[in-house]
Amino acid sequence: MAGLGIAVAERTFYLDVDRRNMLQPDKSVLLCDVLAYLREKFDYGSQHQRRDISAEEKQREIDDLDLREKRAKVAKLEREQRAEDGKWMLCEEAWAQQAALVGTLRDALRHHFHLGQSSLVHLAGADPARGPELYEGIEEIMARAFNEIMASGRIDVVFEAADEEVAQP
Repeated sequence: MAGLGIAVAERTFYLDVDRRNMLQPDKSVLLCDVLAYLREKFDYGSQHQRRDISAEEKQREIDDLDLREKRAKVAKLEREQRAEDGKWMLCEEAWAQQAALVGTLRDALRHHFHLGQSSLVHLAGADPARGPELYEGIEEIMARAFNEIMASGRIDVVFEAADEEVAQP
């Protein structure tokens, strides 16, 4: 604090930083935290002004500083909560996982329709030699369905919880 003409022992400053939880995860200290510290400890806001300002302007500056301090603390709390929440993930990561799930589902459906095409033809009472035609028809229907889903944009889905216990008489 020597550059401001305020004498503070280095050890005292670091102890105050620790006591007030001013240290950020990247080991930095926010300017708003330092200014609040100076205002509290040394009444820096009123004695060291370089120009005369009205009481209204002083109050506005104090309010702005308080607002910035509160925003910084809220942002810090949000970062800490996200770090502690093992279920939290980035939006981009969530979309990538959803896209992978839909792609995997489509591949699994195609695979099982391909394996079961003869059974489907047999169940329909038709010629088993025409199984590939049936599979191509199924593939076309699936493609239309997936394209329709993609064209719709946003999909809102609510999953119901499965009952874990089955009532027994």
